Amino acid sequence: NRLERYGSIEILENDLSAVHQIWTARLAEFGFVGRAAVPAGKLLQFVNEYDEGFQIGEWLIDLANGVIWFGRKQNDGNMVQSDLEKARRVAAVLDGYAVLAAGQRRWFQELDTWGSRPPAFSLMRTLKLRWDPADILNRGEFV
Repeated sequence: NRLERYGSIEILENDLSAVHQIWTARLAEFGFVGRAAVPAGKLLQFVNEYDEGFQIGEWLIDLANGVIWFGRKQNDGNMVQSDLEKARRVAAVLDGYAVLAAGQRRWFQELDTWGSRPPAFSLMRTLKLRWDPADILNRGEFV
């Protein structure tokens, strides 16, 4: 198993508060956090394709849902964009996505935080403007 070389992990069952505490503590150390998701059955393939990422950052993997949270103590926007682009290339082939989940506020304006827009993006934008014409909610975010 390719994951064995990364060492053992503590398995937490049915205790989401413990997972939240662990990840919140880790998040405070990171310069950025990304989130990728692929169909759960393709998660191992994502890990194998994005293998070098396991050597440069920290990961939290939700095996049941195919979600991978990855972070790095990185404050260089170019490196963050590079990490996101690689995760997106791998995830796209596997019918998934990757986004910037947390980081410096300026990155959300300067970097491509969301990747490619979904087909329904224009509809989403129209609805957002209709229900929030002053653009108060989530200003500068996805839509």
